[in-house]
Amino acid sequence: MHNSNIKKSDILEATLICPHCNEAIKVDLPLSFSQHAQHRYSMGDNVEWTPNGLEHGGRPKNGSLLVESNAECPACQKGFSATIEIIADTIKAIILDFNRFGYSHPRGKNRPSRCGIVKFSNTWNLTPRRCAAIVRLAEMGVDIYSNTGEYTLLIPHELHDGLYLDIGYLMAQLGDDDFPTGYAGLTADLPGRKYPKRANDEATIYFSESLPDGFRYRVNPL
Repeated sequence: MHNSNIKKSDILEATLICPHCNEAIKVDLPLSFSQHAQHRYSMGDNVEWTPNGLEHGGRPKNGSLLVESNAECPACQKGFSATIEIIADTIKAIILDFNRFGYSHPRGKNRPSRCGIVKFSNTWNLTPRRCAAIVRLAEMGVDIYSNTGEYTLLIPHELHDGLYLDIGYLMAQLGDDDFPTGYAGLTADLPGRKYPKRANDEATIYFSESLPDGFRYRVNPL
């Protein structure tokens, strides 16, 4: 018999990359902490907390919370988990930790000590080529995040020298044009051509800073 009193979780609507088939997918992530009004949220929305305790959807300290959620890919039907980051009452990021999904670089001794973490921005345009590049960068231990349309990458210091060439190539794939000359794109139907120079000489890829745990670069698509 149907029970109309059963409460359903609020939902976060998101566009992510499936860690299994690497497709850009739209999924509904249940918010297990919030089971009161069946709200549908998007990234950047403010959470409507209840006046009850945290276990009933009440506001956590400072309005900040990391919460796990599960989804099923509509393309390959495989399940995966993601972490939702809420800061000062605002849904800031959806995080995929590729260490959870059995990724490892195939180059034996050149393999990084860990895989990367991707914090998805709702402003990213996840084309097939960008999806492939993001997944491969994560395999190589690169963290990728941003709250804007650009991509911020943290590249670890301890990687084998040979991986930096691969990383540089993959970083270029996050722009809007194929690169470099004579190389096929990451999908077979995309031809390679020389990366264009912008009229205002603004760099597409630029070094930001060196940190204790890696080099920070930014990629600003055209």
